[in-house]
Amino acid sequence: MNAPQGVIQCVCGQFKVTTSYVPLLYGTAVLQQHLTTKTDCDHAKAIFLQLSFNPGLLALPRLPPTVTELWEQWSRQFCLALLALSALTAASDSPDCAELLKPLEDRSKVAGKWIFYVGTSDNKEALKELKTINSSWIELSPIPDSDDMTLRWRDKMMDGKCHYGGVNSTFSENSTRVTFHFNSSKHEHVGKHLVTCPDCILWTDLQTSVCDGKEEEARKSRNLYLFTKSGTLDDSHLEDFKKQAACLNFPPDFFFPQTTDLCPDDTDENEEEQ
Repeated sequence: MNAPQGVIQCVCGQFKVTTSYVPLLYGTAVLQQHLTTKTDCDHAKAIFLQLSFNPGLLALPRLPPTVTELWEQWSRQFCLALLALSALTAASDSPDCAELLKPLEDRSKVAGKWIFYVGTSDNKEALKELKTINSSWIELSPIPDSDDMTLRWRDKMMDGKCHYGGVNSTFSENSTRVTFHFNSSKHEHVGKHLVTCPDCILWTDLQTSVCDGKEEEARKSRNLYLFTKSGTLDDSHLEDFKKQAACLNFPPDFFFPQTTDLCPDDTDENEEEQ
């Protein structure tokens, strides 16, 4: 029996993904992904993912009526994985990028209060929302006898109003997950810290935003944020940040918020927004 095959397409953030589906023995399938950015198609990437499928599928003379039906069951996981893997694959092409994108192994270095200095996103709507923030700071505190941390945040918007809250930052399998709830929306960030300048923390993540519980309309984006202790940054360290952003295939559209006009740290935690 010839192995059934099919071709599927989806659009994931900035990337167009063409997927060849080739079932193999024992229900294993290899998905070969070809990724190119929509704006600068300077090269294509090939990423292999190995997933477990129902072995009974191989007994069928052909795939279900459309491969799209099978794809829909996995599209959300694929999109998140592909966005992350595309960034890592791009970085592996350059020795300089490999040096610039080292994961931060000592997580104790992220503890403390940090002022948001510069950020970007590969999603235009997410970047537009980021630019509504006038200033922002966070504070990360270790939870005793745990790898997790608490994260307190204060955002001053352009209208002068302060938004604030506190959440747990959970660590699992070399990645950190943070979920924010604001009004009727939920924003889940899954990412990691990278090695960066002294008295700085650099965070990159995959974000899934859902409004009014409409999971089918979830917006996905990749983000990059640099925080500093003092709210200042040497020019040389800023240039390093821009190189790191380029290695991760972020557009050179950076947002620099205010770093002095901050929300006060005197809000009653019991009255915080979540």
